[in-house]
Amino acid sequence: LLAGAYAMLTPNLWPRFAAALTQAQGGDGSELRDFVDDLAFQRTPAGDAPFQDVTWATQIADQRYPQRLGPFLESGRHAASLFEHSYFNSGYGEITFGARPVRPQDAFHGPFRHAAGATPALIVGMTHDTWTPYAWARRLQADLGNARLLTVRGDGHDVLTSFNPCATAAMIAYLEETTLPAPGTVCRRAAPFG
Repeated sequence: LLAGAYAMLTPNLWPRFAAALTQAQGGDGSELRDFVDDLAFQRTPAGDAPFQDVTWATQIADQRYPQRLGPFLESGRHAASLFEHSYFNSGYGEITFGARPVRPQDAFHGPFRHAAGATPALIVGMTHDTWTPYAWARRLQADLGNARLLTVRGDGHDVLTSFNPCATAAMIAYLEETTLPAPGTVCRRAAPFG
């Protein structure tokens, strides 16, 4: 399951994942294990996973998590009803965060607004992102107030590293000259299959 979740991050990984599934169907799951170690845990040759440790510690410190099971189960059910591709990122997948031994004291929990006089924030949302639903990008735009949404129609979670010419040009124009794409701009990613 973890190999599948990480494979869906970018269509460039789909051929490797397909080959790993074929190998597993033949009785050898070693390539799926390597897939998880390489991508999900980013294990070092010594077998540890420092990147994952830092990521989890940061998420635990930056968010509020209850220390009871019920809210996670309810959040998971709610997310499954809203986000067909990324429900696992809310609720069910966060249960371990509720078991943390300490409570963070200095996290900022909002409200998150972007000052009206500032350059509008650029939000980039991919319509079939398997990790962060497009609905979250629309909600962030509304929450921030002073923001522009660039929509990328496509699959994956790799909008920054896929180098889609339309999205990359818009992001560079914003970063270098604070030029925003026109309201309602939609970039399209080539479909990986016919």
